[in-house]
Amino acid sequence: MLTDFFTAISIGFFLSFVLGPVFFVLIETSITKGFRAAISLDLGVVLADVFFIIFCYYTSKQLVDNINNQPGLFVLGGSILLVYGVYIFTQRKKEDKKIQLKEASTNYIGLFIKGFALNIINIAVLLFWAGVILVVVPNLNRTNSLGVFTFFTTILGTYFITDVLKIFIAKKLTSKINTENTAIIKTILSLILVVSGAFIILKGAL
Repeated sequence: MLTDFFTAISIGFFLSFVLGPVFFVLIETSITKGFRAAISLDLGVVLADVFFIIFCYYTSKQLVDNINNQPGLFVLGGSILLVYGVYIFTQRKKEDKKIQLKEASTNYIGLFIKGFALNIINIAVLLFWAGVILVVVPNLNRTNSLGVFTFFTTILGTYFITDVLKIFIAKKLTSKINTENTAIIKTILSLILVVSGAFIILKGAL
């Protein structure tokens, strides 16, 4: 049981520091919109993970086979990421002269939906959870429903707590952020999204 616990913590910590689109969007949101805004975004991401886990738990073996036989899913998800990256690039300089956080007027529900959508379109995340379920779950010391529930709850709990720490640290940098710095951050973010989208499209095309 203790081994399962540390395995879950390790996976959650690793997942939080995977340098994918969500990682950089989360940091950018924390810096430009504030702590609560980033938390709202992250909760949407976690909800998408919950959907993936439940779905993969019941369909994992068949799911992996179907995804490998449906490259169009990679092309669709990659195209959405690529288009979103281009959009951020075109909007990167449309900021006030000085970054001012106005958390009271932030659309938290919109950010929650954004986090959910950004994660749910990433086929790589779906395959990650399918892989965890196929490889790790059969080797758990407890394969009953409670043991599996505890395992994945620990993963997501570790993931969320680590994200909160990242958001807190990023927010501390806000005082050093101005319009020029924000444009640079958004440019880097847009390039990461475009490259990630192109990579996923390429994976589906090959």
